[in-house]
Amino acid sequence: MTSGGHPAKAFFGPDEPLPGGGDLQHVMGDGYIVISYRKTLPLARIAELEAWTDADSRGLVVLPSTELTDTEVHVATVRRGLSCKALDVDELAEFRESWFRQYLGGG
Repeated sequence: MTSGGHPAKAFFGPDEPLPGGGDLQHVMGDGYIVISYRKTLPLARIAELEAWTDADSRGLVVLPSTELTDTEVHVATVRRGLSCKALDVDELAEFRESWFRQYLGGG
């Protein structure tokens, strides 16, 4: 069991206060996907990721990371992880749908 709760929102910009690690562990335990993006991505790419998140934020927490250097995005669930050299929201959408089918027992 993890301490923490659900963050107040799904998308966190590069200069916003971030949810605590306990919150991230908690939501992953609830089946959420935590997407970390490189904090130094161009603002247009961050805006693209924010728009994608806002269009369907179910089961997502998206936040910046200063630890990503060789990749633009890291995706984590309670069972899986994926690092992406380039941000591709279509691939993220496929990952999300596949994860939810698997997590909810539908595939």
